[in-house]
Amino acid sequence: ILNSLGRVYYSRGEYEKSMNFYQESFRILKQVYGTATATSVEEDKENVGQENHHEDAETHQHQEEEEVRRKGTVECCGASAAATAGAVDGTATQEQQEKVTNQQQQRTTSIDIPLTPNTKISTNSSNHPTPATTTTQPHNHHRHPQQQHPPIINPNLNHPIIARTIINMGKVYDALGKYKRSMRYYREGLRTQRVLYGSDHVDVAHTLNLIGMLYEKFGGSGSAAAHQSQSTNYDRSLGCFMEALDIYKSNASGTATANNNNNSNNGGTHNHVDVAVTFNHIGAIHQHKGQYDQAMFMYTKALKIMKKVLGPDHRNVAATYHNIAQVYVCRASSSIEEQQQQQDEHQEQQHQGLLLPLQPKQQQDIEKALKIYKDVLKVQRSALGDGHVDIAVTLDSIAHAHELKGKYDRAVKFYNKALRVRRNALGKRHILMAVTLDRIGKFHMERDGNMEEALRRFREALDIYRVHYHSLSGSSSGGEDCNVVVSVTRNIQIV
Repeated sequence: ILNSLGRVYYSRGEYEKSMNFYQESFRILKQVYGTATATSVEEDKENVGQENHHEDAETHQHQEEEEVRRKGTVECCGASAAATAGAVDGTATQEQQEKVTNQQQQRTTSIDIPLTPNTKISTNSSNHPTPATTTTQPHNHHRHPQQQHPPIINPNLNHPIIARTIINMGKVYDALGKYKRSMRYYREGLRTQRVLYGSDHVDVAHTLNLIGMLYEKFGGSGSAAAHQSQSTNYDRSLGCFMEALDIYKSNASGTATANNNNNSNNGGTHNHVDVAVTFNHIGAIHQHKGQYDQAMFMYTKALKIMKKVLGPDHRNVAATYHNIAQVYVCRASSSIEEQQQQQDEHQEQQHQGLLLPLQPKQQQDIEKALKIYKDVLKVQRSALGDGHVDIAVTLDSIAHAHELKGKYDRAVKFYNKALRVRRNALGKRHILMAVTLDRIGKFHMERDGNMEEALRRFREALDIYRVHYHSLSGSSSGGEDCNVVVSVTRNIQIV
């Protein structure tokens, strides 16, 4: 029950309450099954404020990515700042879930979210990489350095509910942008799962996907100096996804064989929804690396499975179409940025945030994306209603496409539509509202020059960020030392 309450508050973006329930659950589990020997949750909570200072620098750029994930979408890595992509919900169908013991729940899109983010704050779907200690160690070519921290629990204390609770706490840290802490919890949960189930269980694959998505965020720092580190993290992410894919295919193949023996037909290994979800993750990594043909190939494979298994009007089908549209936008955005960098004579124009005229190929890619977004909206509205947060992700994407075209009036119209949907769905003080307000403020500052509106949006975002980061860090600074607060404050000073 405590874990369920934690998931409810997590899905609502109330992470402090969510963590409180998970920690209470964990304390009970320790009393029932044993005691932690190294770092207890209570000690861990006391250290949150200290670690927050070092990890806040990772948070700002990836918050939008989180929101999109939360809703079943992943963010685009294109040159321009906010193209969102859709990472589909990693939850299998009810029939498939019933056939797998203890299969991990998910949640969001964040796509959005997260959420998911935008997720951006909660993550739907699957899970993580390879832990320090395992029962068996296949796919050694995907192994990563062992964790340097002491174990969160007694290594001999292994129970499915404990593993699930630890991973849930990792998701909270993930949603908050505390990626190093999140990785530690994910790895500990993965270690426990491997001890309990072996290395080929679907729960292990889910956790591998979570860790892979975390490495993906590590890789999205965008710093030229960190280019080598980015590449390494993207490679690690891809390794986790490939290992998860092998596990899903193995389990789906076994299920298909059993069903065929009973004269049933589920479409075989390559028609399993978790396989499609992982294809989407792999496509996102190729997209981040600018390998747009490979990304399109993986998204298309995912789409084929999704449509066959879930039908053409499912939200995950729409999310996969959204990913495909993002490839077009990212490709155009990357080309536009390269074009602008080569045009020294347009330097003053660039300073004003104005874009150069689009080339025919860039125009074609953006028009293709807009057509797909329009179809995605139809499916989402039919499946989810007009007020769902997934709608806001697509509206954001449409706004960004119009921004690239230089159609600023239409861009701001769709940005504000996305803002209204999120406000109605999440409330005025949700952290994703701050992400959206910050994005709109940047649009006005860098594109249409409406500094009065930019200032208003930045101040609204700053108020929300301060409240959230004050409660999460437990410090008395009101979040003033948080990287995202510093960034918004700097923009206010510029305006």
